[in-house]
Amino acid sequence: MKWSRTLWALAGSAILASAAAAQDIDRPALYKHLQKTFNTPPGVEFELGELKPSGVDGLFVGTLKSSFRSNSQSHQILVTKDGRYYIMSDLYKLGESTIPGMLAPEDKGEEGPPMVHVSKDLKYFFVGEPHDLKVDPAAATLAKIKLKGEGVMSRGGGETAPVTLIEYSDMECPYCRNAHMALDDKLEATYGKKVRWVFKYFPLTSIHPWAYPAAIAVACAEKQKASAGWTVERAIFQDQESINPGNLRDKALEAVNGKDVGISSAAWQTCFDKQETKSRVDEDMAEARSIRVNSTPTLVLNGRVVPGFRDFEGLKTMIDAELADKGIKVEPNEPKPADLKDKKSDKKKSDKKSDTKKG
Repeated sequence: MKWSRTLWALAGSAILASAAAAQDIDRPALYKHLQKTFNTPPGVEFELGELKPSGVDGLFVGTLKSSFRSNSQSHQILVTKDGRYYIMSDLYKLGESTIPGMLAPEDKGEEGPPMVHVSKDLKYFFVGEPHDLKVDPAAATLAKIKLKGEGVMSRGGGETAPVTLIEYSDMECPYCRNAHMALDDKLEATYGKKVRWVFKYFPLTSIHPWAYPAAIAVACAEKQKASAGWTVERAIFQDQESINPGNLRDKALEAVNGKDVGISSAAWQTCFDKQETKSRVDEDMAEARSIRVNSTPTLVLNGRVVPGFRDFEGLKTMIDAELADKGIKVEPNEPKPADLKDKKSDKKKSDKKSDTKKG
């Protein structure tokens, strides 16, 4: 579940049962308030752990666990001593900012620190990320992304390809399906080895109940053979509308057992049931958060973060610009002689059918 990262925003001002201290907070009332405040779907359950002093006078800190079916997440929660107010936020210690004369959070937290900078006299603050003109932002983004070694699912060009396109995706997301199918149909056909396509798992577990196990399923196929990961993934996207948490395993297994997938069904089932690729998926999710990905699909084109996907032609314009910037000419796709022959043959057949209809 996505919570606000802003240090100063109160996520709720719950009037809980009159409690003398935060340890006596009315948990059922808190859970009910959370459901209303964040509009959680039916079936989401909460569990608040032990509250401890936070280091800030009058403020306690604890861990709130949210669960939905087989998925769960932990979040830090701050509660005032009187039990009246709660804030869904990490607690950040202030240290020296990169901006002279300012203080900023030292700790990164789960999704990165809020970009708050406070003057040392505590009279002023601003919100925003400082940008260093001496640092290439695209290179800085790519430096945070794993692109080599085991656990990198890629196709098209190799590691030295002039363009690298990274796709952070959620297999339950309809927009991700549209983007992925367009890339699958057109990217390599258009650019061949000029573009390296890297796929990363980023299931939005707070709104998509089977996206995380789907990522586990694909990663288990990928673990045996890289091409199998792409095949199973495409099958899940194609069958997206008929998949639910109850039949996800069977649907994925059906794809695994498909023609030419070429992996062990038994090994895949063991991997999926034991969640052997959980760490693989979690690493991709943490990586996405480190570059502030918060929606799907999100593409990263040579280090440039591109949220959303409208159509392939729009993406093609950006890829062509990247190639041109490297002095690489983008040749128009010329049909091969065999293709021309086939088209002439098809035209004759079409003409014949048309003539028959007229006659």
